[in-house]
Amino acid sequence: MENAVIYPFDKKVVPFIRYWNAQAKSPKIMSVVATENNGLLGRDIGELRNQDKLGIQIHTDLIEELSKYDTLVIIDVLNEQEGMYDKVRDSIETALCLQKNVMCMYCLMQKDMDRFYELAEEKHVTFEYYVSKKITSEIEYIPFELYRPRASVIMIGEMFPDLGGNEIALGVNEFLKGKGYSTVVISEQKWPVLDEIVPYPDFLKNISFREDQKVYYLNNYIRYLESQRKIDAIIMIIPDAMLKYSNQICSRFGLIPFMISQAVCADYFVFCTQYEILEEKFYNMMNLLFKYRYGFEIDSIHMSNTMIDLKGYTETARLSFLNMDIKDVSKVIEDHYKNNAIPVLNCTQKKDFEFLCENLLNKLIGYGDIQCVV
Repeated sequence: MENAVIYPFDKKVVPFIRYWNAQAKSPKIMSVVATENNGLLGRDIGELRNQDKLGIQIHTDLIEELSKYDTLVIIDVLNEQEGMYDKVRDSIETALCLQKNVMCMYCLMQKDMDRFYELAEEKHVTFEYYVSKKITSEIEYIPFELYRPRASVIMIGEMFPDLGGNEIALGVNEFLKGKGYSTVVISEQKWPVLDEIVPYPDFLKNISFREDQKVYYLNNYIRYLESQRKIDAIIMIIPDAMLKYSNQICSRFGLIPFMISQAVCADYFVFCTQYEILEEKFYNMMNLLFKYRYGFEIDSIHMSNTMIDLKGYTETARLSFLNMDIKDVSKVIEDHYKNNAIPVLNCTQKKDFEFLCENLLNKLIGYGDIQCVV
């Protein structure tokens, strides 16, 4: 199996790297290279949120890392960073000139793509290009009725982005595939080399579309996916925060999650919260809020080890987070939420994640939404 280095690195792709290597895909990810230091140099990517090490360290010298491995994997992140396209283009050219294979998931200009295919042939290496095609023109716009999916819809939403939703979605996907179900994961993070992971359409954040149009288009996107493949379960990682945290930390008011909830209803919903000790009645109130705002209730809660750094926010007016020890999360759940009406779990722990998966499967089979596969 070939070994690879990823560039450019962003911590939000850690769940996808973990998933890729767990599936024994080739090339195996062995190293990641960041565009700048930011105090991360030499750290294991699993430690970025105080979780288990993955044996993959963060580096900043791309050429040095390329000397160790066979393949460069380019991922689609950090598009808002100035000059990122030039950095990606230069890194691909460098890798090919060093006779390294390249797997690219970053959208390139046609002239650059053609040049890289020619250079790869000249250097006797491979250049593979994987980019999700834009399919808005293929989605039928039906503005007077909403399609009900045949597949079960599992949604994972978060109080804030990066509270473990991606890890849970990919883990549930792996669990259901292991049970023989056909699945698709809809994610804001693009990873087109994996057929089971598809992106949200670009129109979701396109200001030229009205909000009601986005609802109908997204609903028909689900219809389109079901017309293209057999799907037993659709796993949706909801972009953005589900709710505003306060009048100071508004988190875009949960507008995109609301549009998604109007386009398709969840058959099972996992809510990811920050690390925080709250009374049980708070979760019951939150459940009612979700029921009447989004049209579905909370089936399980994942408590992350991440919490808002309120002191830092007060001093700098910038949102930042602290990461607690995973063991502290499990202790809080054991001490305060053991008998909670809505299961509160630490899904980074095998026992809790297995409980979530079995609970999910039992509910969907009970509804008859997903057929039992023997």
